[in-house]
Amino acid sequence: MEVLDMVAEGDRVAAEIRSFAFTKTGKVYENDYHMLFTIQDGKIIQVKEYTDLMHAAEVFL
Repeated sequence: MEVLDMVAEGDRVAAEIRSFAFTKTGKVYENDYHMLFTIQDGKIIQVKEYTDLMHAAEVFL
């Protein structure tokens, strides 16, 4: 996974992340995520992950 961008405010960090993989047929799979991290005492205590499902459908169809 590659972090493309990050924004922090208070106890939250939002990150734009891209992942790379290969399907069983050898096709390149690339997906974008937006992740929201909640930080407390210097540790991640919660992660919410949001993905672009339309992009994933295009890759696998």
